[in-house]
Amino acid sequence: WYDIKAMDIDRVVDTDQLVASSDAVAKLVDREIERGVKSENIVIAGFSQGGAVAYELGLSYPKRLAGIIALSTYFATAKTVKRSEANRDIPIRIYHGTFDPMVPEALGRQAWKSCRKWGLNPRTRPIRWNTACAWKRSWISASSFAIRCCKARLPFDGRSLSRAGCLA
Repeated sequence: WYDIKAMDIDRVVDTDQLVASSDAVAKLVDREIERGVKSENIVIAGFSQGGAVAYELGLSYPKRLAGIIALSTYFATAKTVKRSEANRDIPIRIYHGTFDPMVPEALGRQAWKSCRKWGLNPRTRPIRWNTACAWKRSWISASSFAIRCCKARLPFDGRSLSRAGCLA
């Protein structure tokens, strides 16, 4: 992934490494597109550091994507990401733990504010992470969002993510 240089609320990271991670995931997305999956059926999702990579990739990818799911994460490159016109209004879901000891909820709110400044309309949902059921509910909600993003663009009922070609 990338080095976190400071674990304080400002979360100083090695931006070059984060962008390199985003580029590596972009190659996976490119490969799926080469296999026939439409880019607008691909949802980029990430948890913690993976969520920071998801923001970077989802907002900078040159082809239209279905959405971004950010789970208990932060937007490390909010000031430096090179935004793509293709994803200027990409749907975003933010799920963040109210008792997250590693990534304070304030960082999730900060990511939401950054997206709002750009005219995006991210939806957020706090999750009480102190129970196993909370994890399951957040994954079910995130999965439902991914299916809805893809289903809106598919000619069939969307029951099978493999048939839809969605990555989540």
